[in-house]
Amino acid sequence: MSRTLASLIAADTPVLGPEQVLARLLPKTAAGPDGCIIWTAATNQGYGAIHVGRANRRAYRVAYELMVGPVPAGLQLDHLCHTRDTSCTGGPECLHRRCVNPHHLQPVTGGENARRSPNTPVGRNIRRASCVNGHAFNEVNTYIRPDTGGRVCRRCRTDRMIAAYAAARAVRPPSGPSCDHRSRAGNLCSRRPGHLGKHQSRPGGGS
Repeated sequence: MSRTLASLIAADTPVLGPEQVLARLLPKTAAGPDGCIIWTAATNQGYGAIHVGRANRRAYRVAYELMVGPVPAGLQLDHLCHTRDTSCTGGPECLHRRCVNPHHLQPVTGGENARRSPNTPVGRNIRRASCVNGHAFNEVNTYIRPDTGGRVCRRCRTDRMIAAYAAARAVRPPSGPSCDHRSRAGNLCSRRPGHLGKHQSRPGGGS
């Protein structure tokens, strides 16, 4: 049992032990499809909600901590039943959000959880055969972002860099002298029109 859950239970009045919390949790469930254990009581954003101590917690996480153990720091629980069901559209009406079967839960990073789901932007992207411009997501043309694990089309990224460089050159001031002043030697001034100060000639600018 995690320290968080233990502290919540200890803060309750009267004090509830893990067995008592589990005894409150299980009667609020029912058998679901594919081995799911469905939460039948209150929900929050589609996830089962249970009051433990002085806090409301997600029922599936409480069930996991009671029956398996603490969730490792920095990880979150992925509903494997949702990942396997490719027909589920997700959202608050998703039945898998109410599943509290600990065998259907796996601790993973946030990025891995997003990649596994077919309903997240990263999850949808990872399942595409090509980018929005039709370039194939093959080994050569695919860049994996280290922060999210999402795929990026290398060709599109190169095209964007070329377009940005061309746009920057289009607004860049023209090179070369632009002041009409010539020195006695015939050299053109190397400064812009309207400048102040002494003229600086450009050697070899004479005609």
